Amino acid sequence: MTRHSARRGWAIFALALLLRLAWIATLEDRLKWPDEEEYAAIGRRLAAGEGFVASSYRNAPVLPAYLGLAFRLFGDGYMAPRVGQAILGALTCVLVYRTGSLLVSPAVGLVSGALLAVYPPQIYLAGVFYTSCLETFLYAWCLALVARVLCGAGGIASAGLSGVILGLAVLTRPIAL
Repeated sequence: MTRHSARRGWAIFALALLLRLAWIATLEDRLKWPDEEEYAAIGRRLAAGEGFVASSYRNAPVLPAYLGLAFRLFGDGYMAPRVGQAILGALTCVLVYRTGSLLVSPAVGLVSGALLAVYPPQIYLAGVFYTSCLETFLYAWCLALVARVLCGAGGIASAGLSGVILGLAVLTRPIAL
């Protein structure tokens, strides 16, 4: 990676993070959707050491585990896990930039990463607890690793890690498999 491409990646990250943080700063410390409440309840039980207890349609463990870890480390509020999702959303934009740059061209990577950084539905996901934010990050990471392998920049470790990341993505939203 050149210094110029690294600067572009940081610029995309900064823009994406700024927009996501601005969005979550407008939110109250409460949840809006019933699905979020269920994920948060599972996360709270995990944080309290009560184990994973969920209804059959909430069996995907990654988002509740993420929330449980955030609640355990930062308390019961929603700001910390939202900031975490904002960071993951910004990293997703950088991963899209890197993948597009590797597979097509630096210009395509830049446009793709920048467009995802300002795409309103992706910004919105930083503030709600649905699997989409984590799922998108994990799939973008998996594809970035696969792109490195295909372009000869990554070896067996990148290939193996892409499989692990794909497994986590499937555990985030099993229907994606």
